[in-house]
Amino acid sequence: MKTKRSNIIIYNHQTFEELKDMLPEGEWQQEDDLVEFIYKDYKCEIKRTRMGNLCGYVYIPEDHPLYEKIKMDDNEIECHGGITYTSEFGEIGKIGFDCAHCYDLIPYRSDYVNSLLSMFEKYRLPTITYKNIDYVMDECCSIVDQLKEKQNDIRIKTIY
Repeated sequence: MKTKRSNIIIYNHQTFEELKDMLPEGEWQQEDDLVEFIYKDYKCEIKRTRMGNLCGYVYIPEDHPLYEKIKMDDNEIECHGGITYTSEFGEIGKIGFDCAHCYDLIPYRSDYVNSLLSMFEKYRLPTITYKNIDYVMDECCSIVDQLKEKQNDIRIKTIY
């Protein structure tokens, strides 16, 4: 993993062979399928779905002013494709995003997508790309940075 950020503590990473066996060849075969890390005291995780794409998650601490207040697509937090997972779907205090949007290469469908690339080039459509572990880790860190900034903004407004 080659993230541009410092202060990341990776405390768990795993590869699941049964998942790798379902996916065609590609850079995802060399990546972990689960990465759990701490960035600026926030717990974050990256998980691979059965389709092979990655999802990133950040746990918001209970004492944060936005704990349990962020809803899907409310644009409170900017990230790849917007927030597509909130506590409404499960774990309290957890928000996340996925990398299975229109111009994301989903490994399970990569053979099909590769056959369409010439059409994309011909019509000058945006390039379909795979969002790897480094990309998703950077997005998780960006969410944390935004949460910390919003926490500071809310505290300043409360004081004045």
